[in-house]
Amino acid sequence: MDILRSIDSTNFTPLTVFLSVVVLASAGTVFFPQLPVQIPTALWLILTLGVPTLLAIVALLAAVGDGFCIHTFVEQLLSIGTLVLVGWTIATVLFSSSGGVNFGPLFVLVAASVLAITLLSGLFVEALKTRSPTA
Repeated sequence: MDILRSIDSTNFTPLTVFLSVVVLASAGTVFFPQLPVQIPTALWLILTLGVPTLLAIVALLAAVGDGFCIHTFVEQLLSIGTLVLVGWTIATVLFSSSGGVNFGPLFVLVAASVLAITLLSGLFVEALKTRSPTA
């Protein structure tokens, strides 16, 4: 339990910002596919499953380390929801015996985008609160 007390969200701030921007950029490439280049399948899987998973884990650790309040509760719910969707998508890909279209990565990107926007807006609000007024 001492490890959880030593976790502070400021330790994860640069990583959170980086992963949030990557998630939002990858969501943009999926939702607006008019790109002149084709994204390789391996990179697409990393962008749609790997990066959202890392973002959810980092956000969950930071929220647990910050203690309980309403914004950390929302971040925890969104993180857990994103992780559940990632697990559902991986299980569908690995164990599905029927054909069809898998919309799991799309759902993961939507959930991770909502999480990323929530985290970035929370960091923005914290930066505004800690900013000292100039005289």
